[in-house]
Amino acid sequence: MSKVVAVDIGGTKMVLYTKVGGVVRRKREATGNQITPQQLVKIIKDFINDLDFTPDVLGVCVPGLVENGVLIVASDRPNMEGLSEEMLSTPQYKAHLINDLRAAMFSQIPKYPKGSSICLIVIGTGIGMSVVLNGHFLSGAKGWVGEWGLCPVRLEDGTICNNDRIMTGKAIIDRSGMSPEEVIQKLEEGDERITKIVNEAGFYCGMCLAYCVNLFNPEYIVLTGSTTRYKNYRSIALSTMKKYAIPSSLSVCQVVDPEEEGDVVILGTAEYARMIIEGEEMP
Repeated sequence: MSKVVAVDIGGTKMVLYTKVGGVVRRKREATGNQITPQQLVKIIKDFINDLDFTPDVLGVCVPGLVENGVLIVASDRPNMEGLSEEMLSTPQYKAHLINDLRAAMFSQIPKYPKGSSICLIVIGTGIGMSVVLNGHFLSGAKGWVGEWGLCPVRLEDGTICNNDRIMTGKAIIDRSGMSPEEVIQKLEEGDERITKIVNEAGFYCGMCLAYCVNLFNPEYIVLTGSTTRYKNYRSIALSTMKKYAIPSSLSVCQVVDPEEEGDVVILGTAEYARMIIEGEEMP
């Protein structure tokens, strides 16, 4: 088995991970809107240098568009733009950059029959989606397939905004003025204002799921992310999807909650790097 190091770089934190000989090593580091590509490289190389082995390959996922081995667009974290495979690679191992949602899909593809159509949707601070149709990634002209968060939606009062502002974890926090922990507490207490905010977010998530069913006709929708854990969010999303999705398409679609939950991205990044170093065919 190849020795793989995987790194999941997010907007607020990064996870560094390896599993060799059954031994898991994992570390978290802060990122944020000030960290530079050079600082990211140093954190990653310091982690690798502290290991008792040299990796065969390094997989790194990032929150943005990767082109020719370079992070060229990171809309929420432009300070990270410019991070490249060249900066991360050494004579001992090559680094491979990949979009985070695309990476997450690599942890799910092996679980389903070959040639399946899968939509993976992660809703945390923001929302993103990766799509595999009939066993092949759907990327589009520039790799921006799955940007649900930037899609416009008309609210009940007639206001038009994008999904990022109504159905995500950030939207719930911004609208409530509370921390995630406080939102959870208020939901348990039955607070009407907070319940309404979360229920509305779940409703618009359900609309996105219905669009997903109607547009892509997937056999599986993998729905995960911290925001989907809020009380009633998931159930409202699923009931809304059932109301607006095409019945014939919905009848062949299963919405799945992955066992790995918070690890789908890092495990997918590791699998992506492993497939590259071992020469396996990519979907």
